[in-house]
Amino acid sequence: MKVVRNCKIASSGTFNFGDYDPVVANASTPLRVTVPTFISVNCNKHTPSVWVGLNRGRNSRHAPRGSHRAASDGKGNYIGYDFYQDSAFTTLWENTRATAPTLGPFTSAKTPVTATVYGQAPAGQDVPVGTYTDTITATVNF
Repeated sequence: MKVVRNCKIASSGTFNFGDYDPVVANASTPLRVTVPTFISVNCNKHTPSVWVGLNRGRNSRHAPRGSHRAASDGKGNYIGYDFYQDSAFTTLWENTRATAPTLGPFTSAKTPVTATVYGQAPAGQDVPVGTYTDTITATVNF
């Protein structure tokens, strides 16, 4: 019998930014959201570490200046946002080894290692009322 190296990634569900108020609350202050344990990874016992990338989603080509991702209302309107690795919102979370966090070590395949995701929608985005969504793919790399 041969045990092969493997990992499994899971998410706690939808990352919800909540309400964005371009008129008052977010006119000059970005909307910032922190979701602890949003991503969890299980890997074989004694796996030293892995990196977890997040792609730029379906609408990145429509991201406004100052953002790398965009959510759409399905009517041709987009609101920019990004994910960060840190609570200071300074280190972007992208999809390369150099721009994604490293998780591990893994002491047991039954014990997940988790990552907190920090989301930010920049201030001052002049967008119409609506529900904006995007789809992000997370990938564990080992």
